[in-house]
Parts: sequence; C-alpha cells; structure tokens
Amino acid sequence: MPLISTDKPKPLDKKTAILENATYSTGEKTMFSAALCSSICLFSPLLAVHPSVEMMYQEHLETTEGRVQFLTEKVVPYAAVANELNEEILKLSDRISSLSSETDQAEILALTEEATQKMGKLSVMLPALNLLTSLEEDFDQIETILEQADELTVEQQETADRIALLCQSIQP
Repeated sequence: MPLISTDKPKPLDKKTAILENATYSTGEKTMFSAALCSSICLFSPLLAVHPSVEMMYQEHLETTEGRVQFLTEKVVPYAAVANELNEEILKLSDRISSLSSETDQAEILALTEEATQKMGKLSVMLPALNLLTSLEEDFDQIETILEQADELTVEQQETADRIALLCQSIQP
C-alpha cells in the first residue's frame, strides 16, 4: 500500500467536515489539546501585563488627553483638599497661639483636637502628595513604558509602580 495517496481529495461540505472532525481518536484530541496548551503557555508571558501598567491603561494615561483628564479631575482636586486642610490647620494653630493658656483652656483643648483630626487626615494624604513631586518626570516616561516590548527595566518598573500607587491613592 503506498504511503502517499494519489487520489484527488474530495471537497468537503460543512456537514461532512463536522462529522469527520467529530470522529477524531482520543489520541488526536489529546495531542491537539497538548499543542494548544503549550502554545498558550509559551505566549502567555508576552500577553501578561504588569498590574502597574494595567492601572495606567485603566486610568487612560496612555494618551495626552487621558493624562490631562487625570490631572484635572483627580490630582488637582486631591491637592486642593490637601491645601484646604493645611490652611485650616494653620488657622487653628494661629487661633490657639492667640489664646491664653490660663483662661482659655477648654477652647484650646477643643481647637487642638480639631487641628489634630485635620492633621491626621492630611498625614494620610502625604504619601500621595509626595508622589506628585516626580509626576512630571513620571508622566514623561509613560509612552516609553507602554511601548516597551521587553521586560521593563528597574527604573521603568519603579516609575510604573509610582504612577499606579498614585492612581490608587487618590481614588475618591
């Protein structure tokens, strides 16, 4: 019996093709599944997106418009709240220092407690505010990071992590 058939293959209609595919042996199905699985495993590192990079896409930071929107809708209001808290703390501090420790102890205590609460809120905001100090340089790196086909460098990873942390920190 010849190894190669010289018969012309007959064209298959859709029903015949489905029936013939359904008659694969278990071994053929297993081989196909194994090949598919190994292909997925081979390409999955290429398809995996680092969570920090994914966060940049979620916030639409890949475009200039997205970065401007992020700044105007999230960063500026966040910084404004922090600035307002700081101003209120300064006013409370001035008010406390103008009072007499001998006659105004109750008012000093109440104002000190209010200032302490506001300082607590502001101190929670400080890590995100600190991230704003490098925001311009970090935003300049976004396009390079997102276009990177290989693994990110240590510096790029740190930048991506800072941006992602900022995005998470200033969520309403």
